[in-house]
Amino acid sequence: MMIIINKIEDFSKMFKNCSRLIGIRGNIDVSNGNDFSEMFCGCESLFDIEQLKNWNVSKGHNFNYMFYDVLWM
Repeated sequence: MMIIINKIEDFSKMFKNCSRLIGIRGNIDVSNGNDFSEMFCGCESLFDIEQLKNWNVSKGHNFNYMFYDVLWM
């Protein structure tokens, strides 16, 4: 499954405080993203981030606190 959101530039706080989020599945087009700050902040159950290795974040300039308060298992 591919989620097409290629017009979005600001991904900041998109999943912030999603305490039950355990992983990201499928392809998410983040290639136009420039702000990823606090995207997963407070996602204390997040552990499956394998899909993120395929993300094109070359336009990103703000990654502050992207994984703040994530409890890695």
